[in-house]
This record gives sequence, structure tokens and C-alpha cells, in this order.
Amino acid sequence: MPTRLLSNNARHRCRRTPSFFSPTPLFRSIAEGAQGLAGDSPVRLASRAASATFSQELIDRILGDTDKDTLKSCALVARSFRTTSQKLIFSDLTILPPGCDSIPALQRLANLLSASPHLALHVRTLRLVQPSFYAPCVWMQSDILPVILPLFTRLASLKISIYNWDFFHSDCEQAIHTLITQSQLSSIELEEARFQTNGLSSMLSRQPPICVFAAQKHAKVCAAAARRRSSRRNLPYFLEGQFLQTTNLRSMPSLRTLELSVELEWAEIHEAQGRYNPLNDVTRTLTTAPQTVEHLILNLQIRHSDDWERFLDYPLRDHPLEGLGERRPALRDVVVRIVFRHEPPALQQGIQYLKQLFHRLENRGMLTAVIIHPAAGQ
Repeated sequence: MPTRLLSNNARHRCRRTPSFFSPTPLFRSIAEGAQGLAGDSPVRLASRAASATFSQELIDRILGDTDKDTLKSCALVARSFRTTSQKLIFSDLTILPPGCDSIPALQRLANLLSASPHLALHVRTLRLVQPSFYAPCVWMQSDILPVILPLFTRLASLKISIYNWDFFHSDCEQAIHTLITQSQLSSIELEEARFQTNGLSSMLSRQPPICVFAAQKHAKVCAAAARRRSSRRNLPYFLEGQFLQTTNLRSMPSLRTLELSVELEWAEIHEAQGRYNPLNDVTRTLTTAPQTVEHLILNLQIRHSDDWERFLDYPLRDHPLEGLGERRPALRDVVVRIVFRHEPPALQQGIQYLKQLFHRLENRGMLTAVIIHPAAGQ
């Protein structure tokens, strides 16, 4: 369980929660018992019992390991439960969860946030989800969302899974633009997006990288080859049929760990006439990273045997990754991971190829080459 809210004295008093103690049934029984009896006395009794038995710090710790359904009851039972329960309930908000796609559901959320605006301040992760690929969500065509979004002023993470932004109400896309530029976002994820206008992609390309990757010590950067419009895969940088500019990491001087991930599909690279080779994006991104980087992780996802053979046939001298990580005195180690569904002999061949490709790192004892062979069905 998390212990971040425990004081030093509390840690000494409760070093470890006994294995037989399950917090969720405890709070569920208090909540259900208080709600199930008539009158206010059971609620007051539950509140007095909780405050007499546990410190607020311990209550917060137990609430942190409690499911959301129980938290909803706890928030109504006692004042000592309310604030922490509300923070946990609203910390991760989805608009709208599966089965709740309706104007009344969105209106209820708007009414709740209007009556209790402090609840919007608890939202740290916001997810905008379109469950169906072909049909628009009802809430996407409502004028309610642009009213709600400005309330999330303490948002840290925005995750958008919208297939077609044409379905949005005319003010929704602008509201998302404003949310990205004015909130304290440290992470933006775009998944399976389809844009008919280039407003959002242009805006993101102009944003400093701190808005995309956060001022943190670990930056995780993904690159992708050109995608067909019918493809429904993750879409890190391929928006409106164009790549965003190469990720620029120069404004992250405290960066220590850099993780670069690419998926190699030579058929799509060939279809784009070689203009969008993700390996080139990796090297260009690395050149913008500050000299403070100590740990470099390169993830290569190769799905098909043809792509594997093309990767191994790539001439070493002309390889885009040749010289990876050189002229970086602070660099301490490089991990290269390839995920590939193939037979073990080919995996050993891949290890040898990586050692030859990164022979300078290998000779300096800085290289760790890993080939991951997922189990069937994974």
C-alpha cells in the first residue's frame, strides 16, 4: 500500500498492515451499515468510531487501497472520509464511460461540477473516449463539453481516443486546444485519431516539448511510420497525413533517462517512398537530447518475419542507428530491446547483429541487447 501520507510517527505505529486486515470490507461495512439504518445516529456513530480508532493519516492510507464503489459510499458517511474519497474518485475521469453515452449523463456531470467546483480540481487524468469507430458519441455533438473542460485547471494527463473529430460540436475542438495550452499538462496521449483539419496537429507542433513530455527526468518518445487512413493503430505523431516535426528535447536540461520506441514495418516505409523511416526520427530526436542523458533505452517492435529479415539485411555502414549514443560523455548504459514473434535461432542472429551494429558500445561494456519473444496469444 502507498505510505506517502504517513508521518514518521505513524510509520512507527503501523509499520505493516497485518495480512489478515482487509481495508475494503471494513469501509464497505461502515458505509453500508450507516446507509442501511434509519436516522443520523449510525452515521455519527461510524464517524466517531473511525476517528477514535484511526488517525486521519491512516484513514487516508486505507482509502487509497479501496475500490471506487466503496469510496462513493465512504464519501457520504463521515467527514473524515469525504475529502480523500472525493480526491480518489475524481482523480481519473472518463468522458464518458462505456454505457453512459448520453446527454443526461453529461449534463449531470456538468451540474455536479457547477454545484461543487472543487471536484474539478481533483481531476488529474482526463480521458476523452469515442467507443464506436463508425458512430459519433452523443456527448461529442453537445455544447456541454466546452463548458466543462475549462474547469479542469489542475489536469496533469490528457488521453484522447477519438476516431473522427468531424463528429465534434464546433466549439469542442477549440476547447481541447485551449485545455492543452492553458492547463498544467505533463502528458498528452493521442490514440487512433482521425483529423480532417490540421488545427490540433499544427498547435502541437508549435508547443515546446515540455507540454508533451513534461519537465521530468524520464522522457518516453514514440515514433511511427506512415499509416494508411484505414489503419486503427496508435498514432503518436502521424496527424493529418503528416509527421509532426522531430521531437525537440533541448528544453529538458534535467533529462537523465531517454526511452525511444519505434515500430518497423518496411511495407509502409516503402509505401511512403522512404520519407518516413522511424529509425531516422530516432536519431534526429536523440541529437536534440541534452548531454545530461545517462541512460538510453531503444525499443524496436518488429511484427513480421519479412520486416525482421529486412532489418538484419540493412547494411551496417548505412544503418540509421550506426553511431547511436556516441559523443555523449554522460551516457552510462544503452539498452536495445527488440520485440519479435519468431523462432529462437533468429533471435540469436538478431543479438549478434545488434552487437555488430553497436560494436563501440559493446566494446565499452555499455550495451545490453535483449530480444523478447512473446508467448503465443500475447
